[in-house]
Amino acid sequence: MRAAPDEEALEPAGDVDDIATLSPAARKIWDEGIASGAFPDRPSQAMLVRFCRLQDQIRDADAKILVTGGAVIRNRFGEPKPNPWVKIRLELIRESCRVFRLLGWDQEPRGGQQGDLFWPPAR
Repeated sequence: MRAAPDEEALEPAGDVDDIATLSPAARKIWDEGIASGAFPDRPSQAMLVRFCRLQDQIRDADAKILVTGGAVIRNRFGEPKPNPWVKIRLELIRESCRVFRLLGWDQEPRGGQQGDLFWPPAR
C-alpha cells in the first residue's frame, strides 16, 4: 500500500518565501493579489507565485524568439523550420491558463465589478 504524500508534496510549484526574483510586472500581480486578500493560505499563495513566474517565463521566451530570428528560423541546410522557443512559449501559456483557472480568475465577477482581477474583495 502506498504511503500518503506529505503536505509539502501537495503544494504547487512556487516558493512563497522567494518572491524577490520576480520581475516588476510579476511583482505587481503578486502585490495586488496579496493586497486583495483573495489568497489567505500558503497553498493559494504558492499558486499565485507560480502564475507570476510563468508570466516572467513567457516574457523571456518572447525575448528569445525575437533574438533568435522570429517564429520561423533556418536549419543548417537553409530550410525554414519553426523556432523551438515558439513551442516552449505555447507550453508556458498552456500552463499559465491552467493556473489561471485554478486561481478562479476565469469566473465572471459578481456585482458589476468588471475589470477587478481579484474578486471577491477582502472582507
